[in-house]
Order: sequence, then C-alpha cells, then structure tokens
Amino acid sequence: MKKIAMLLIAVVLVSFGCNQNKTKTEKAQQQVTTDKEKNVEPKAMKDKFPNLTPEEHFHAVVNDTMTLREVAKINGIGEPFLKTELGVPATINYEYPLRQLKKNYKFTLQTVKNLVEDTKNRSASLAKEREKKK
Repeated sequence: MKKIAMLLIAVVLVSFGCNQNKTKTEKAQQQVTTDKEKNVEPKAMKDKFPNLTPEEHFHAVVNDTMTLREVAKINGIGEPFLKTELGVPATINYEYPLRQLKKNYKFTLQTVKNLVEDTKNRSASLAKEREKKK
C-alpha cells in the first residue's frame, strides 16, 4: 500500500514538474525577444566577430532552473556538444537543472551563456563570410 501511495505521489510530482518546464521554456523564449529588443552588445563581442552587426549577434537564454536539453532547444545548439564542452558525461540522461550540474561539474551560468553565444556567433560569422565570397 505504501508503494502505491509513493508511486502516486511521484507521478503527481513529475507531471507538475513537466508543466513547470513548459512555463520556463515559454518565459525563456520571451526573454530572447526582450534581449534582442534591448540590443545589448558587450564590446568583447564586437572584437570577436567584427563582421556581424549588433542585430546579428546572438544572445543566449540561460538560467539555473533550465536543463541542458532546454538550453540546447531554446538556443538551437546540440545537447551533446554542450555536455562535451562543459565536462558533463554523455551517459547522464536524467534532466538535472543547471544549478545542480554547475555545482557537480564546476562551471558557471556565464560559461554556458558564453559557450552558446560564441558558437552561434561563430557560425553566423562564417556563413556571412561565405556569402561575401560568392
């Protein structure tokens, strides 16, 4: 009887968590739009990718409640790539939030954000250069 009660509680908690993740994802997507509207661009970005205009620079959305899968999906980057670059074993399949992963694997949210932005901006910069050569 106790096992059934515990299973029922687990199912309720998991389903509640799934609904929360959807809300986090929607909030994160809204944040992307807000960041682009603000047109915030640090000087370092201009130096790294001089052929991109401020509007073309990618602004990553990352917060400590998101999982690596959510970060990858929202920012359009591969989850295996993120795991490799952050030192998270590929065998970890459970959806841990970044706040827990960063403690265990010694990285910061800024590291994740920089990784995503640099990767996306590098791709955009290379694509723009290829376009110019044509």
